[in-house]
Amino acid sequence: MAALHFEGLNSKVYKELKREVRNGWLIGRQETMPKSQDQTILLCKRFHKSGGPMIAQPKSKANVAMLQQGKEKNRQKKKASCYHCGQPYRVQDCPHINSNKKDKIMAQKTVEWCERRNKG
Repeated sequence: MAALHFEGLNSKVYKELKREVRNGWLIGRQETMPKSQDQTILLCKRFHKSGGPMIAQPKSKANVAMLQQGKEKNRQKKKASCYHCGQPYRVQDCPHINSNKKDKIMAQKTVEWCERRNKG
């Protein structure tokens, strides 16, 4: 009976309160539906006094908030390519140049990457 009383509340005035009570179980696994008409009236009075949410929401954790359907992106990972000779390996593994030349090339690339990142 109390649930029917609660559902009969004016949806324009108590829209936010009704949403909170319905979502209480989904969010925090709390049973928030009033068990009696007196509890419904008390909840409404508190809602008016506070001017806002009545049910404490749990602190969020670093998890997935919601899943959304969308198109799967078929990103193909670029294969490594030496900045010196273009062969399919990283410049650090290039057998054609010495370590000083490798360091110089990597320093130059680092500057390029920073400039590109700062532009975008």
